[in-house]
Amino acid sequence: MMVANIRIIIMGMNLFRRIPVFLLLREVIVGGCRSGVDMFGFNKKFLCAFKCMSIAYGIVAILLYQPVLAQDDAYVEALKQKVEKVNASVNATIKSLADALESDQDEAKPGNKNNTKNPVEPEIARAIFTTGVRDHEPVNEINELKKPRKLLFFFTELMGMTNRQLEHRWYYENEPVGVELIQPKSPRWRVASRVLLEDRFGMWAVEVVDENGEVLLRKEIIYEHDKSV
Repeated sequence: MMVANIRIIIMGMNLFRRIPVFLLLREVIVGGCRSGVDMFGFNKKFLCAFKCMSIAYGIVAILLYQPVLAQDDAYVEALKQKVEKVNASVNATIKSLADALESDQDEAKPGNKNNTKNPVEPEIARAIFTTGVRDHEPVNEINELKKPRKLLFFFTELMGMTNRQLEHRWYYENEPVGVELIQPKSPRWRVASRVLLEDRFGMWAVEVVDENGEVLLRKEIIYEHDKSV
């Protein structure tokens, strides 16, 4: 809007600038400065002098405004070019964002082959009894326990069970003695639970149970009382 107003003002001044000077002097040259009083009662010589002064000031103003008008024309043209460049840049940015959004929507479609990923199949990769765990790994694997031990560990490596609610359920002689809650936080999750053996010799068992109460795995081990030790 500002650019349009500037152009209107400059066009008006250019139009005034192009009026021949002799047309402005016509009243003085043809009519002259006659003495007397006009129909409104004004002194004609006074009016003639006022006209001459007005014409003189007008000529001076035209001469002074010519370089200013030329500068304004150049400013308006430069401003117009800047506006066109900004519009082109904005349009290019909008088009780029629209293309990126359309590409993301295409990739998110269920049938898009490029968006298809093979999820990790849920499974228990490892499930072992051990006498200890170091750096999230079992220190050994045991299938029987003959030497006196204070603690017994059960280690499991779970695959593809992120955010599921699982449990390690411990049994001694088929009687429940403890439960360890497990909630994997990644597709591969290593976890271990433990039980205090004391002098409870006999059969120990652990079940891996899911949130529906289904037993995914059961493993047993015998803790023998070796009198020779």
